[in-house]
Amino acid sequence: ASGTYTFTPNAGECATTTTFTVTVNPNIAPNFGFGTTLSVCNGGTVPALPTTSDNNITGTWSPSTVSNTASGTYTFTPTAGQCATTQTFTVTVNPVLTPTFSFGTSASICIGSTVPALPTTSTNGITGTWSPSTVSNTASGTYTFTPAAGACAVTTTYTVQVNQIPVVTVPGNIIVNDGAIVPATVFTTTPASGVSISWTNSNTAIGLAASGTGNLPQFTATNTGNTDITATITVSTRNNGCVGTPVSYLSLIHI
Repeated sequence: ASGTYTFTPNAGECATTTTFTVTVNPNIAPNFGFGTTLSVCNGGTVPALPTTSDNNITGTWSPSTVSNTASGTYTFTPTAGQCATTQTFTVTVNPVLTPTFSFGTSASICIGSTVPALPTTSTNGITGTWSPSTVSNTASGTYTFTPAAGACAVTTTYTVQVNQIPVVTVPGNIIVNDGAIVPATVFTTTPASGVSISWTNSNTAIGLAASGTGNLPQFTATNTGNTDITATITVSTRNNGCVGTPVSYLSLIHI
């Protein structure tokens, strides 16, 4: 506390009283526009550390530069002779996260299948918005999740491939000679590409040896008996896991 102190000489001395005045100045805490704490994302913007505070206290910082990749505490020490206290500035650097969701980052579904709702909070606690906001089960698309402002997170996408359930068109009853090659062009499918075909037949005396390349390979008809054989051929289709309705037709193979 400030005060005045009076010296009074002892009686009988040829001396006058004198005073001693003490002014006690308060210790001022340096203040800075960025405050005393900061939380940033890894790689984010951090302030420079000025050597003069906002309330005109000069001094030095240790360390002298703020890192945007590692958390740390920075101490400001006032220049000697000033009535000021040291000040600290604590920076917390948070990792940049990738939002995760229970349905992953991609899906391949059959048209009309059940699709997930798009939550506004990821499984690792990041909030944000989706665009588009609803998943279609009739058209392929990519959905983008954008974290809310201030979140230490990157955007992420969810890609959905919608596959058609294949439809195969087979010829009417056909007659082929034993050993003849039945070309792939006897079948047509929707969609026209990406569809695999397999055959089964009701008569084991008929062989169906697939050959060739592409989505619709040809097959060779064989007859292990000595008479003409009629069999029901069933054609099955698959398009990226989407199974079409099997279609059957009759085939007569000559010996």
